[in-house]
Amino acid sequence: MSTTKNGQDLMQTITRRTATPSGEINLSEEVDAETQLLIQMQKDSFATEIKLITQGKQLPKSSKLYKLSPALHNGLLIVKGRLDNAFESQQQTRRPTIVDPKHPYMRLLVDNYHTKCDHHGQERIANELRQKYYVLGLRTAVRSAQNRCQICKNKRAIPTPPEMGQ
Repeated sequence: MSTTKNGQDLMQTITRRTATPSGEINLSEEVDAETQLLIQMQKDSFATEIKLITQGKQLPKSSKLYKLSPALHNGLLIVKGRLDNAFESQQQTRRPTIVDPKHPYMRLLVDNYHTKCDHHGQERIANELRQKYYVLGLRTAVRSAQNRCQICKNKRAIPTPPEMGQ
C-alpha cells in the first residue's frame, strides 16, 4: 500500500512543480509523470537488477530478468533484442519497458487498459499492453484484471432458472 501512496505523492509533486496556470496537465507533463512512476515501480520491483546493471555486472541466473537481456535507458529498464533493427516500428515497441505485474501501479495500469479496450478478451488487452511494456506474466495479469472486473463478471454470469415447486 505504501508504494501506491508513494506513486500518488510523486504524481502530485510532478503536477505541482510543472502545472500550468490553468491547472490543466499537458502531454509532456503526463509523459514525465508516467516515466517517473515507471522508474519508481522498477526501483521497487527490480532494485538488485538495476544496481547490477549500473555497475556493469551480469545478472544472476536466478533473476527474473536474466533471459531478457535488459538495459537501462533514461533510468528505465528496457528489453534489448532483435527488434532494435526494425525500422518500421516505434521506439516503445522495439524496446519495451520491463514491468512487474504484481506492483500496485501495474495492476491499476492493466485495469485501465482493460477498461479502455471495452472489456474485450485477453488477447486484445495483452496486445495493447505489449506495444509499450514487457509485462512479466502478462496473460496472468490480464486474466486477473478480468476476474476483478464486475462488468466482466456480470457478462460471464449464467442465470439459473428458478426451481419449479409443487
